[in-house]
Amino acid sequence: MPSRISAYQLKLQFDDPAPIVPGLGNLQQIADAIAAAHAPAIRLKPLKVSGHMRRTLGSFYPTLSEIRLNARLLHLGSDDEIRLVLLHEVAHAIAHHRSPKAPAHGLLFKDVCREIGAEPSKYVDVAQRKWGERTRYAARCRGCDREVMRRRRFASARCDCGVVIEPRRWQVVALKEGGERAVIGTSAPPVRRRSRWRWPGR
Repeated sequence: MPSRISAYQLKLQFDDPAPIVPGLGNLQQIADAIAAAHAPAIRLKPLKVSGHMRRTLGSFYPTLSEIRLNARLLHLGSDDEIRLVLLHEVAHAIAHHRSPKAPAHGLLFKDVCREIGAEPSKYVDVAQRKWGERTRYAARCRGCDREVMRRRRFASARCDCGVVIEPRRWQVVALKEGGERAVIGTSAPPVRRRSRWRWPGR
């Protein structure tokens, strides 16, 4: 299987408002082709892209026969990293199809991984820390209607116009190479902690 994913566009389904992932549409074709070759009776639902995943790069849902991929992975990961995660989840689907009660990362799963060319391990080695440098949080100012962008989520932020905004949810923005950007999900602001300090004698 080629390590480079070709530029082919296909609209993927999102569980969070987000734009189309460009150049990665053949992921569905790759998943379907592998499943058909190694488990002809399996029927996978269309891939979904999740903007809610934080630590998980991908998941297979047996009851839905559905694979979901992390939006950050698709926008900030390399083609090889995306392919490794996709193969890992397809291996889960095939292993479950062959033996629904088999352990998630047991011997059957590892055998399927070797069969389809995936890494026979519990975790996929992806350097996610580097993604933080290209991730921003954005919200709209109610005063001047300009976008306020920060490296971190805050309970409140001050716009250049002086208005303090308290967004209910921040948009998670991926900064791509070449200056392109994409909204890959939303994230709630951190909860304000109440001070425990009290006046003496109270």
